[in-house]
Amino acid sequence: VSPRLVVLVVARPAKSWRSLSNHVEVVQALKKVLPPQILVEEFLGAGKSVRDMACEFARASVIVSPHGADLSNLAFVRPSTTVVELVPEQRTFR
Repeated sequence: VSPRLVVLVVARPAKSWRSLSNHVEVVQALKKVLPPQILVEEFLGAGKSVRDMACEFARASVIVSPHGADLSNLAFVRPSTTVVELVPEQRTFR
């Protein structure tokens, strides 16, 4: 039996300017359109150890995340991991 594929959706605290206003809807849409053998999980790094964050990112097949520091955990992903970085259309980064 092969392990389930994991899509890890990075969540941000609601007060963060980098949080997705439609985070819940994104997670629901992914669960609806992806086949049941693909597991969609939410990730909130606050309060987690580096080891726990590393383990969660290492087992993910796909990472969906708003732009930000949580993406530093990409150091722990497998080479074949797909990353979808969400950047607000009206935000300018310098």
